[in-house]
Amino acid sequence: MSATFDDRPLQGLEVERYELDTEDLAHAELAAKVTRPKPVFRAAVEDVVDVAALVEAHHLPGSLSLVVVNTVERAREIGRLISNLAPLVIHSQFLGIDREKLQQKSKVIKESLLQLKS
Repeated sequence: MSATFDDRPLQGLEVERYELDTEDLAHAELAAKVTRPKPVFRAAVEDVVDVAALVEAHHLPGSLSLVVVNTVERAREIGRLISNLAPLVIHSQFLGIDREKLQQKSKVIKESLLQLKS
C-alpha cells in the first residue's frame, strides 16, 4: 500500500505487487533513503500568493522542495512569485522533449546537492 497511490482502480485486475523486504532494506543507501524524514506540509491557502509564501517560509537552502498544483497557470504564477529561489517549473504544456530536458536538469540539480552533502 502506498500513501500516494490510489490502487482502487486496480482492484479486480491481475496485478503483481512488489514491496521492499528486509533484504532490500539491508542495503545501506536504500535504507537511508526509505527511513530519512520527508516533511510534508498541508495548509489551507486562499491563492497562489499564499502558496508562494509557504514555499519561501519552509524551503531549506541546499535542498529540494516540491510544490504540486493542478493547473499550468497556477504553476507558472507560483514560479514567478518564487523566482528568487530559482524554481524549476515543469508542467503538462511543455512539449515532451522540453519536459524531458527539464527533468534531466532536475536530476543534475539533485545530484549536485547530494555531492555537496557528502
